[in-house]
Amino acid sequence: MMGREWTYRLRDTNDPEERLEDAALFKALYDASDGMVKPATGNSEADFGVRGNRFRHSFSLAYWNDRAFLRHCGRRFETTLFDGLQGRVESFHALGHDVYIKSGFDKFFNAVVNQGESVADVVGDMAYSFIDSPVPLMVQELVDFTFEHRFFVIGREVVTWSPAAYTLTPIDYPVPHGVAWRKQADMNSEPWNGLDAMVALARQIAKEMETDSAVIDLGMIGDTPACVEFNPFHAGQVGLFACDVRALATAVLASLMENG
Repeated sequence: MMGREWTYRLRDTNDPEERLEDAALFKALYDASDGMVKPATGNSEADFGVRGNRFRHSFSLAYWNDRAFLRHCGRRFETTLFDGLQGRVESFHALGHDVYIKSGFDKFFNAVVNQGESVADVVGDMAYSFIDSPVPLMVQELVDFTFEHRFFVIGREVVTWSPAAYTLTPIDYPVPHGVAWRKQADMNSEPWNGLDAMVALARQIAKEMETDSAVIDLGMIGDTPACVEFNPFHAGQVGLFACDVRALATAVLASLMENG
């Protein structure tokens, strides 16, 4: 790695988990690069971390159009613009499904429309944000995901993964095999033997998906693993949970050296 320097802008936050994740990934990149990843200073652009421009496809990933996601999402799933939303919701209700709707803008809006409710009941004044928007709304059968895991894919290879539990950070790696967290907010794990099937699904999706690098969230619908969503990957994001940051750093730098 010698001869090429990169910079990492550390996150300015009071959240202890976010600070820990950020520092752990920076340290892993520093070590894997033989010290050639250095802290960004001032207002200069950075390669990694906050506002880093390496491995940042965008702030969102249009996974709702990706055939790999649609093939493995495990639930009825459609997209529509706002003017078609009520009709789509009614079609789901007619089949006996409560509906989960979500904006294509990352973290912008999500809501549940239970049977007997209308879109207007839950969207309210947010409707004005969607009326003329070209960004689709995702309309999906409401399911109860359990034992969610996050998989980091670089160059179509599943590099590392972790249970998606708020209590976990990279210092908890490795998580013992045979346990997981039923819900992300749970404080304690419980016995679970579904990891092998979930890893196999993650590897299958990594081969099939349109993008070659992403963060894939999987969960269980009953006894079957399914895809929750894709997220764009960039080195310096939060939500690492108890992944192997050393493996992640090595894969990131290897990809940069190969692809520039």
